[in-house]
Amino acid sequence: MKKTIAKQLETRTYKPMNRFFYFLYHFVMATVTLRKYKPVIVRKDDIRKEKEPCFIVFNHLSRLDHMYVLQSVYPKPYNMMCAYNEFHRGHLAGVFSLSKILPKKQFTNDPLAIKAVMKIFKRGGSVALAPEGIATMYGESHPQIPGTGRLIKMFKHPVYFIELRGQHLTTSWTSPAERIGKTFATTSLLLSKEQIEKMTADEIDELINKVTYHDEYEWAKENQVEYSNIDTAYDRLEDFLYKCPKCGKEFKTIGKDGKFVCEECGSGFTFDNKYNMTPLSEDSKIFDTPTKWVEWERKNIIDEIRANPDYEIRFKAQLGKLPTFKPLKNLKTTEVCGDGEVVINHNGLSFNGTKDGEPFSFLLNYETIYTLIYTTSTKYFGTYVDGNYYEFYPEEKICGKCLLVVEEMHRYHVNSWANYKSKSYLYEGLELGIDKK
Repeated sequence: MKKTIAKQLETRTYKPMNRFFYFLYHFVMATVTLRKYKPVIVRKDDIRKEKEPCFIVFNHLSRLDHMYVLQSVYPKPYNMMCAYNEFHRGHLAGVFSLSKILPKKQFTNDPLAIKAVMKIFKRGGSVALAPEGIATMYGESHPQIPGTGRLIKMFKHPVYFIELRGQHLTTSWTSPAERIGKTFATTSLLLSKEQIEKMTADEIDELINKVTYHDEYEWAKENQVEYSNIDTAYDRLEDFLYKCPKCGKEFKTIGKDGKFVCEECGSGFTFDNKYNMTPLSEDSKIFDTPTKWVEWERKNIIDEIRANPDYEIRFKAQLGKLPTFKPLKNLKTTEVCGDGEVVINHNGLSFNGTKDGEPFSFLLNYETIYTLIYTTSTKYFGTYVDGNYYEFYPEEKICGKCLLVVEEMHRYHVNSWANYKSKSYLYEGLELGIDKK
């Protein structure tokens, strides 16, 4: 009987990449493809000289990050960890198999991922991963996934950190079009075996959060790196900059014709080729950076959900699922299998509709869900339900707001995935889940 894709991943032999394929992969990706992004590779501590297995962690900024990791590490053998659902995509499945990529169900406790890591270390390899679990959605890092410190304590291998800068500015979830400009990758030893022994898992988590935190737009302001094709940076920027600071209306903003504007009141801005923002007019009300704009929206949600016990967002969406046997074609991330209504409120995230012609519904409370998954775009989002991955395709441009609402509902009710300590001022005087209950 033919194995399902899920069974193939479960029974796959995880081992370091074949040396010849590793050479080809490096030649094509790092030597040829990466060159156009003008990478600056710095090795403060040269991981290539590390003789034993190690963890390689990096702050995740874009879909290009794997090339910078490769260029920084080659020829030391390592295996990259990647999202489980990506293994179901036809154009990636073969390459992932040859590259010996390790699958991880994002934002879940995943025994398969732990077993895969264990096998790689036993074979003398190393493991590369992004502690946030997903690339930045709007230019600012996500806090790391709970449990990274425990994972590092479990294996007690040295930890190297690859600090990335500029990758989100070249390509992003809202606009994958290429904007070419100088990018950077700097490698350093973050934790030795001796340091790991002395630290608690919580202390390791705190350290990783500290070094991985990054704001691409603040970095752009400070460094003034020039990027080409800047007009593409407006594409679907409204997915996250969805609320106008001047008139307060939501879902009236749009990036088009080389500017970002509110169609209700006309307030907006333009980027120059260094991502500096200029108001469209004297009465335009904007923020210094897109990340500050999103932080303002987040603060609005933080206050609104506490003030309103009946707060909810509700919308119709198509439902997508992973294929069982044959990988997806045409760059698809799931196959549409139904539709229904999504509701996000104080009870959790729920869906009520159909799947494969049958009634299908679920409710994920905030003990279970704390953020959302985006695969290639902000036009849709995903999550795991009972170990199965689903995506939701709304007609409205609401996915960015959904992310903020889910995260802040989780922090209000549970907060096992806390925001950065540097963001504490957003919650001053407010209740935060298990931290205060």
